[in-house]
Amino acid sequence: MLRQHHTICHLSTGDMLRAATNEGGAKAKELKEIMASGKLVSDEIIVDLIKDNLTKPECKEGFILDGFPRTVVQAQKVSLLLFVNQ
Repeated sequence: MLRQHHTICHLSTGDMLRAATNEGGAKAKELKEIMASGKLVSDEIIVDLIKDNLTKPECKEGFILDGFPRTVVQAQKVSLLLFVNQ
């Protein structure tokens, strides 16, 4: 509903992971191996995916995170990402 009234992008960690695994390359291979083994994708990888997506034109006016952060440590990492990249 927020996207209907505001020009912001929706950053879903699940969508970003699926897109990254479909892109091919070393990152896709690493992600596929992690997920196939049943392990959790590290916070660092997720923060890197968020960082990569923030450069998209549709995120210029703002964004909504979906699926991350889920812990205080994750929130701190996202906060650091946002404040360092100002």
